[in-house]
Amino acid sequence: MWMIGGLGATLCLLWAAMRYLAPRLRRWQGTTDSAVKVVARCPLEPRKTLYVVEAGSQTLLIGASESGLNLISELTTEVGAETAPVEAAPRFRDFLKRRAS
Repeated sequence: MWMIGGLGATLCLLWAAMRYLAPRLRRWQGTTDSAVKVVARCPLEPRKTLYVVEAGSQTLLIGASESGLNLISELTTEVGAETAPVEAAPRFRDFLKRRAS
């Protein structure tokens, strides 16, 4: 019985350490004044991801997979350029309503 209680107490201490101490330790790992910053991350498949990265004055689109990293494109943003509003994709529910009518 003492063994089960000791195991439970140890697991509770480990959980508390991971919950409260680990996030505080991660803050000290990197500096916020880095020249390279990951702006966005978009997972595509289990081991394939797209990253938007700012490196100095450049913004890059990078693909990551098991085989490595690939530069896909350099992204440019024009000052004052207007973007067209994105239309929402039609919902399946709306499609069914139109078909039922």
